[in-house]
Amino acid sequence: MNSSELRFWINKNEVEKRTIQGFRDVVDNFIKDNPSRIIEYFGENFDMNLLMISMYKVSFTIGNWPESDFNYITSFARIEYKNKDMGVYKLVFNLDGEIEDDYWVSDDN
Repeated sequence: MNSSELRFWINKNEVEKRTIQGFRDVVDNFIKDNPSRIIEYFGENFDMNLLMISMYKVSFTIGNWPESDFNYITSFARIEYKNKDMGVYKLVFNLDGEIEDDYWVSDDN
């Protein structure tokens, strides 16, 4: 996959939109399932409107070298809240555009 094909794949699979929504889903799950984690990570009186999710990189990985039978695409988004760096959110896609996994690496993790 060359860079033009990757850009096409990114647009076709709405990677930026899905990355932003993926992190919003993480936050919504914290609010619903474990509200104390919201306070732990973001402080009292969390306001979703102050959360900035900015995708800044996409990578194509050829995994399980040399067999190369585990290939995937990862999007990376910077997370900021009240102008404070809250880490990086990574969303992993298989080549069919399905989400395989996600990770949030925060300053506290």
